[in-house]
This record gives sequence, C-alpha cells and structure tokens, in this order.
Amino acid sequence: MGRMSSVDQPGIRHILWFTLAGHCSSMPTQHVLWMALAPLLAALNAGTKWGTQFPCPAGTYSSQAGNSQAEDCLPCPAGAFCPRGTPKPVLCPRGTSRQSPGARLAVACVLCPAGHHCPELGTATPRPCSAGSFSGPGRLWCQECPGGKLCNQTKLASPLACPPGHYCPAQGLLSIPCPRGTFREAPGAAHMEDCQPCRSGTFCGKAGLAEPQGLCRPGYHCGPGSNTSSPEGLPFGDLCPPGHFCPAGTKDPRQRPCPAGTWNAEKGAPDVSWCLPCPPGLFCAEAGQAAPRGPCAPGEGPRVSPMTGQEKHQAEGGQPATSALALGSSVPEAKGFTVQEGHRV
Repeated sequence: MGRMSSVDQPGIRHILWFTLAGHCSSMPTQHVLWMALAPLLAALNAGTKWGTQFPCPAGTYSSQAGNSQAEDCLPCPAGAFCPRGTPKPVLCPRGTSRQSPGARLAVACVLCPAGHHCPELGTATPRPCSAGSFSGPGRLWCQECPGGKLCNQTKLASPLACPPGHYCPAQGLLSIPCPRGTFREAPGAAHMEDCQPCRSGTFCGKAGLAEPQGLCRPGYHCGPGSNTSSPEGLPFGDLCPPGHFCPAGTKDPRQRPCPAGTWNAEKGAPDVSWCLPCPPGLFCAEAGQAAPRGPCAPGEGPRVSPMTGQEKHQAEGGQPATSALALGSSVPEAKGFTVQEGHRV
C-alpha cells in the first residue's frame, strides 16, 4: 500500500467528520474542511524530527531527557559557562571565577582579581587574601609577605614597603619601631639589626626614628648609639671631661681641649670660656690641662701677650692656640729672661 496522506490519517479523518457533522454553513464543504484542518497540519509539519534538533540555548543546560520546551533548560550556574546544547555546566578553570549565572562562553570566566585567590575549578566567589599575604591577578594561592614588607591588611594586591624607622619580619603583620639609640633612614628593613646606631654627636631618644633626633647637648659628648642628649657615665657618652669643652654635637671627649696657657678643672664645660687663664707663677704648657703646673722658674713671670683674634677662633673651633693668655704662662722655664720678654737678667 502507498503511504497515507495527511488527510487519510485517522486523527485527521475524525476531525474531518467532526467538522462536517458539527458545522452548518452555506460555504462550500471543501473550504470549511481546509479552514478546520489548517492549524493541525501546521503543528504536524513543525514537529521534532530528531533528538538534537532543538538544543538548549547558550547560557542554559539540561542533563535530563524528555524535555519538551526551552523552559525545561536550567540557567548555567555561577562559576561555570554553558555553550549551546550542553548537558552540564563547564566549570571555570582554576585561577578564574564567574560570579553571576548564565555564562555562555569560556571568556566569561575572568582572572581571579588581585588580592584574592581561586584555587578550585568552578570558583564563583574569589577568596580574599588574609593579613600577612598578598596576590596578583589570576593566582591560585596567596603569597606569604616577605621580610622587609608590610602586609597588615586583607585583600592586598602587592606588599607595602616597611616604613622608615621600623623593621618588618616575615609575614609582615607588624611594623616594629627601631629601638631608642637607633634609627632607620631607608624603608624595607627586615630585622632589628637593620636599624642603625645613632650617629656620633647626635642622640635618638625615642623609638621609630627615621633620622637622629638632634645634637648632643653642650657640655656633653655623645658616641654612637646615644639615646639621650645629656648622657652621664654611660657607655656611649658622658659629661665633657676636665681640661676640655664640648659645644653642641661633640662626638669625642678629647675633641676640643682647652688651649695651651689655660686650664679647666670642671666637668661639663660647654664652651671655651670655661678654660681659665693660667694663674701667675704657674704655667699651662699643654692643651687640655685640668690644672696649672708649676711653679714657674725663678725670675720667670707670666707672659703678657694675650691671644690674637685668630688664636681665639682656633680655640673655639677646637684647635689648640699657640700662645698663652694674659695672666698665665705656657712655658715652664725661660732662663735668662725677665718679665719683660726679650731682656736678659
């Protein structure tokens, strides 16, 4: 037998008889028949011809059989993408993420943002880096903060340099101030040993200094590592010793001796005015004397030539003067000379 036409099929024949029996019309019978059959014939021609004829749209998926409409396809979840007709979501690669649903293509999976890490397939929400770590974009894991860096915040894309005046051990959770007596000019210190001793002639009286706090006070000398401007009996400094004077910023106790012809018995002299002229009958032949020496030889009196302006300037600058002051002698003996210089007795 030949293949039945659409009109010969039982369902259509039934509709044909139903239409002819249930409708009265003055229109020709054939016209009424085609009007009744047109919707059914269109549905038959639009029917599914093979199983994959109607795939789920991109951005959706379906893992079950027997779907009859597009609404049976499910939205692609976050952390994945769904090409057209996929039976299950394709997970985003490690190091990437997708935070919203409905992704259609692989390019929808973006690099994990800086300050986060995406260690798993199908990451929907990137994980923030904790304090003490950091990460750039596309990272599977956060990196530990190295020494000399500061990572005291979450979600850091790159570590911060340890600030001047401080040092930062590994993991960078804290910046620790350099202790008193030290300072640190440059950033990036990792250990306490990276803090520098305070320079000679200066002091570092508090922690966390990026430079020395100031000069040593007049009357004192400050060696390396001084933590006070006026040290007394300390390993790094003390009062200015007798026979010397110490203006501000003095580094060494013997840096500025009293000039020849003068003396000073006191500690803590702040300037050259504390260096006294050698008294009559005594002599101060050397610089830095704490007391006069003597007495002068018989027939020898004090010299009467005062220091010139240049010599006074040399004394104030820490250089020994070459002549004596008016009231004292810088020479222990001057046999054959009287008080009036240049005349023999």
